[in-house]
Amino acid sequence: MTTRRTSTEERIKDAHRRGYRIRKDGKVIGLNGRILKVRTTGGTPYPKFNVAKPSQGSIPVHRFAGFQWFGEIVFRPDIQVRHLDGNPFNNSRDNLAFGTASENMLDRPEKDRAAIAKYAASHRRRLTEAQVAELRSMRDNGATLAELVKAFGIAKSTVSYIVNRRTYK
Repeated sequence: MTTRRTSTEERIKDAHRRGYRIRKDGKVIGLNGRILKVRTTGGTPYPKFNVAKPSQGSIPVHRFAGFQWFGEIVFRPDIQVRHLDGNPFNNSRDNLAFGTASENMLDRPEKDRAAIAKYAASHRRRLTEAQVAELRSMRDNGATLAELVKAFGIAKSTVSYIVNRRTYK
């Protein structure tokens, strides 16, 4: 007999239907009325819990709480459950809201947002530091933006940002 893996949405709805709940302080309450243990797995910072048999996978606490407090809207692909203080372990009612990915990112501390942006930018860059140095040197020696665009195969605006040190600082 094979078992079908259920989606997170199905697991959340099933657990709620069976009587699992979230207290206002963000603690998960099981069928026996006791607080359940939560854990982080899979490289994400979001705590999860498992339901009693039949267990078909873990449930993220913040998504379960979002469903309990906000309803079906949390399953829309353009909606995320937000931690207003940026702390994924604080699943209290006062700390959760639903919103867009942009709003969710803005809930993080500015230092964390800057680190994430820097990491993302470093993986999207097409030029090496040596190429950037060469591009700037060529510009300092009189090359036009059009010549640099042709030589490096990048947009004129990108060349301008690089030579004016707005990117690749």
